[in-house]
Amino acid sequence: MYRDDFIMEFSRVVAPTLGVPADRLHTLGGRVANGLGLRNDDDDVLLVYMTTGEEPVLSINVPPLGGNYDLNMTWREYLEKYAGLGMDYAEDDRILDDMNLSRFELDELCCQRFLKACWDWSLCPEAQTCSYFYWVDFQERKPPTDEELKKNPNLDEEDWGRVEIVEGQYPGSNDRFVCVVAHDPVDYLSREFYRLGIKAIIKVWDG
Repeated sequence: MYRDDFIMEFSRVVAPTLGVPADRLHTLGGRVANGLGLRNDDDDVLLVYMTTGEEPVLSINVPPLGGNYDLNMTWREYLEKYAGLGMDYAEDDRILDDMNLSRFELDELCCQRFLKACWDWSLCPEAQTCSYFYWVDFQERKPPTDEELKKNPNLDEEDWGRVEIVEGQYPGSNDRFVCVVAHDPVDYLSREFYRLGIKAIIKVWDG
């Protein structure tokens, strides 16, 4: 995320929850960006949305949308947006063959079951967030054992957490998302991002 984009998003979404007056939003966003060391060409800062609940779900740079997908999308709209239909005539034939469609069916509405499956598995922000966490080495923090606490009573029993990538919660489910299992999810995420040298802002999102 570029510095200007970060400031705009911070001013629009994060700062109002802090009760900051409207005329100070952009200034505060700039100060936070400066504190993070953001440059105008810095696209390495993440805005991480985290849902509320016992096991919060994460979404990178855009709020989680759950099951909100476009029910009125035609095959043409879907394939142009997600498969590159219309870029090359010969490639279009291959795409249509793969989808078992003819050109005469392109302006018909997509199958609802197909749309929902695609949305849940690959298109929604929660599913796309999985792709990021496949490559990020978040370490699991395990709570200290009784033996460890006996040796060192100063250990924090509540310092534990992990990130889980869920792919299909139950047979037949296409849900794919990243959740946080931790005593304090914000603290766990913040410390892991810091350990990895990743600049991130965590926004608790209640929809």
